[in-house]
Amino acid sequence: MRKPILAGLLLLTPLPAVAQVYADFQTSAGNFTCELNFKATPKTVANFVTLAEGTRPWLDERVGLVSSTLPPQPFYDGILFHRVVNQPDMRIIQAGSRKGDGSDGPGYTFQDEFRASEPASYLHDSPYQLSMANYGLSSNGSQFFITGGAIPALNGKYTVFGKVVSGSAVIESILTTATNTQEQPLAPISIQHVTIRKVGTEASRFNATRVTLPQVSATKFRSKITPGVSAVLTFNQPSRSLLHLWASEDGGTNWNDIGSRFIGAGERAATSVQIDLSKTPDAAQLLFRPVVTTYPTDSIVPSSVTNQQLHLENESGDYTFHFNASGDQSYLIVFPSGESKIGKIQQVIYEPEAYGANLIVDTGADGAFRYRLAPKRKSRTGITGLQRGSFYNFLYGWIPYAENTDFALSPLPSVQ
Repeated sequence: MRKPILAGLLLLTPLPAVAQVYADFQTSAGNFTCELNFKATPKTVANFVTLAEGTRPWLDERVGLVSSTLPPQPFYDGILFHRVVNQPDMRIIQAGSRKGDGSDGPGYTFQDEFRASEPASYLHDSPYQLSMANYGLSSNGSQFFITGGAIPALNGKYTVFGKVVSGSAVIESILTTATNTQEQPLAPISIQHVTIRKVGTEASRFNATRVTLPQVSATKFRSKITPGVSAVLTFNQPSRSLLHLWASEDGGTNWNDIGSRFIGAGERAATSVQIDLSKTPDAAQLLFRPVVTTYPTDSIVPSSVTNQQLHLENESGDYTFHFNASGDQSYLIVFPSGESKIGKIQQVIYEPEAYGANLIVDTGADGAFRYRLAPKRKSRTGITGLQRGSFYNFLYGWIPYAENTDFALSPLPSVQ
């Protein structure tokens, strides 16, 4: 029987190479390789690649120094896997903290990229997924984790941006290492270097440095110090930016983070900051390091909720909070049963940071509520987005509500 000519040609024709971006990890426990989802999660992959290669400035939150890109200073070189969890329903290894305790990042945050319609970015349904760590909606930075099994509870909370494709035995070795009560390995395990490889034309065209992400820069400033009174630093901080401020009282040997200031979209730029020195009588060796992180135009978080009203719903009810600039701040809660409660707000704590904000509202008799707000859209009527909420129980602490429900923040109605 004659063989079809077409079949023979198909066998002789090489298949096209799959376009892919890889991250080769060299660690003190061995090497492994991750495939990065540069199509499904381009911003997250670009962030990881530029940090790994040192082609994007980042902030060392231990001392307030901004990295150089010429020569490059790779972020991940030398850092530890600071967290290892090996439980039946939660197996992860985590890294990305230069402090080594999970309390820091690269000096900026960026948005989540998970979508239920894009399973590769959303589902933690198999072992060895590479995913971003965060502390709430749209608070991604430099920390990441790798799973050791399916963890459905993480779906829709963390962006999956890759998977381990070789060296899974190394992941298992790290997962089974002995840890202390803080989930830190007793014998330190470090990342020595991460090498980024691109295979195929499409992957080669993926330029991580051109993806829009926050920009960190050391700020030039002038200072006027009045010992025992105050220090005034003069510099430019534009809207959509976060100021980080470090100070040293011993001429630069030790540095401390002394505060931050966020200026929201459309808000007036600042030209100075004043620092209270009433508790620092000796200013002879006092030094400062201001660093400004500037965010892209998609950052719409306001720097304050004063004169705003917040409305949101979850399975426990319908909530409206009025944050008046003067007079009593009030709340209205309507429960699913139809019962409602009205009262005065006792305390409000609002902490904005570019793509998200943390808010605590203490109503006194009706409890305290904590929200993570992630604004998505801004219009003439206000800002809308997603929120995660919890309420405080004296016996059990913070108890979460349903995840990722809507909120609306709008100006308070005018009083005629």
